[in-house]
Amino acid sequence: MTCAYTARLFLWSALPLSLLLVFLLSFPLGWGGGVWIPLFLLLLLVSLPLWFETTRTRIRAGTSPYLSVWKDERGGVRRKGEKEIVYSLEASLPSSADEEERQEQDWLLPVGGGWSFFLRRRRARGCFFTTHSLSGLLPNGRWGAGTRIRDVQSSLCREGLSLPGHPSISTSTLGGWLFSLSHGSGGTLWKPAFGKKVFLDQQTGKTFLADKSPYSDLKSEEEQRRYILLEVEVHPVRNEECDRIAFDVESEEDARRYIQSHSFLRMIFVTATCCVCFLWVRPADDGGTSPPPPPSLSGRLLSNLFPPWLASLLPPLLSSFPRRWWTRRMTLREGNMFNIDPPVFGSFFSSLLSNFELFVHLPSPTVDASLLLRLCQANKDLFLSMSGAGRCEIRGGARGILFLDYAVPNREESISSCLTLVRSVFGKGVRIGLHKGKATVPDHLLLGPCLGQSGE
Repeated sequence: MTCAYTARLFLWSALPLSLLLVFLLSFPLGWGGGVWIPLFLLLLLVSLPLWFETTRTRIRAGTSPYLSVWKDERGGVRRKGEKEIVYSLEASLPSSADEEERQEQDWLLPVGGGWSFFLRRRRARGCFFTTHSLSGLLPNGRWGAGTRIRDVQSSLCREGLSLPGHPSISTSTLGGWLFSLSHGSGGTLWKPAFGKKVFLDQQTGKTFLADKSPYSDLKSEEEQRRYILLEVEVHPVRNEECDRIAFDVESEEDARRYIQSHSFLRMIFVTATCCVCFLWVRPADDGGTSPPPPPSLSGRLLSNLFPPWLASLLPPLLSSFPRRWWTRRMTLREGNMFNIDPPVFGSFFSSLLSNFELFVHLPSPTVDASLLLRLCQANKDLFLSMSGAGRCEIRGGARGILFLDYAVPNREESISSCLTLVRSVFGKGVRIGLHKGKATVPDHLLLGPCLGQSGE
């Protein structure tokens, strides 16, 4: 399944490049205009659809980008751009239908940004539809579930506002964010981003308004599919200025700085060679030492060429880069836009790695500094035993959940080693949940139950 998806993804994303190569090679051959002009037109026809977000979504979902229709649950056809595709379902699912029969049906699957398929290297199968028509700010003040994070942020920015935190892929949708239990890098100053939500219950055919989400790592992905998110209320915060600072986590005092600093955002990168913490704090408000002076001009240029997310992919660079070079003043919105969206053909290379994320439910509301330091050191030793391969991003820890985002060689023993490490640090009875938008972990490796819900 994984290999088939990777091959399909590479084919659709590489086709325009292949045609461009053929087009360029045609000139030295002395072919006349009767040959290269049609080739040029063919290149345009194939390449232009890739400029549209709906096309890139289809590629990530493992579907041909050149098909203009999506099948609905009745076997009919939904044309691209048709409005209110979800809301029409309420009328098409009679409330008098037998509930047991509905439970046996396959739930209709929404496809938002397609990133969950990309990260898990799986095709969208069965009855599915795109949520692009469910986007934008609605007259009732809520946002459509198909709205991309970056569009929400752009709209809020014009009013001096920002989301308090959000996942690193900004072309993900609000619906995908909530369904997959994604989170941002929220620190101690983090506030909930969402209020009331409107869902469609596919079992009853009814829509309902709720404060709490029915999505939880208490439930399986199949159980969650019963509910389709339609609208969500967004609670923005002021787009404040903040300082990004970086330091190595080498002692309990460093770990305590991560835990206790008054931070908007925070994360720790762990590789085989180093453990680096990033904090986004109010200017000169770290809860510890003051931020170092701004970097020199050469330091600023290098830090722009090698931002933290890129340096984390290159362990030698991350370990040797002077931490003060990453000191920078920015807005909260800029701090949340931490990463770039990966190209659609990245799965061809990422197939060598398994990217999965664990939600560790702590016995106390806040992680202990000595426990956090032990976790960092244990991960460093683990990656060193893997010949330097692998990394872990640590987030959260202030509301009873610690998020551990692993990228390790795509082997079962590597995944098993990560789980063994987590249980050795936190105890065998620790409750572990999974990020539903990333690679899954084999059931036999999850020895404990999956409980709790992501809130950060």
